[in-house]
Amino acid sequence: MSCPACLAICREVPKACASTGIVWATNFHAISPLVDFASHDQKNRWLPVIVNGGLAALALTEPSAGSDATGMKTTFREDEDEIVVNGPKIFITNGDVADIIVLFGKWAELGDGRDAISVAAIEKGAPGFEVIGTDKKMGSRASSTAALSFINCRIPRANLLGKPGEGLKMLYDFLRKSRPSVAAQALGIARAAFEDAIAYVNDCPAPLKSLRFEISLFSKRGDRRCGKAVSAKGRSLAS
Repeated sequence: MSCPACLAICREVPKACASTGIVWATNFHAISPLVDFASHDQKNRWLPVIVNGGLAALALTEPSAGSDATGMKTTFREDEDEIVVNGPKIFITNGDVADIIVLFGKWAELGDGRDAISVAAIEKGAPGFEVIGTDKKMGSRASSTAALSFINCRIPRANLLGKPGEGLKMLYDFLRKSRPSVAAQALGIARAAFEDAIAYVNDCPAPLKSLRFEISLFSKRGDRRCGKAVSAKGRSLAS
């Protein structure tokens, strides 16, 4: 799916339900590392799960690693043909319901720097993986946000995406693709709120007639500005 198509969906779905939009966008972006970086065999294992209705989550944020995701403390330790995972993750959308979790951590043998960041897929039910709880939120409550724990969680080494230490480029690729969708969701929610406001005011009694006029004028000005922006973009692309 192209980026413009993804952003259009991320804008339109939240106009009807913000939570559904978040779940869809999270699922779409969580599988992007699998689509872009997984081997042929890995894709054959995991992508059919999603195609058949499964959900995915991407586990990045930690109590001590938020905006600076490279400060993550989750570790991957190689043990023969397995990887032993240890560490906590928080604020993970879909985390409690995901069939596949794309997990970021650091390869223990490579140290604690950015060059140690690696990515592995963890399937629901892996031993040592536990959902600690879900956040009680004021809004978007139909989209769950979970805290996860990995204590000596053992997964096949074949679940590693790429090679140890190749996770940083996957992280930047994910952030580059996913962050614009947040703006698209906000735009869809704002547009729906604006349209509801217009509908409400238009049904109000006569004393609010002047307010109806102001909203209508604001809407027309906004549409004209959007039109100018699109036209300017078209000219720059044509040139």
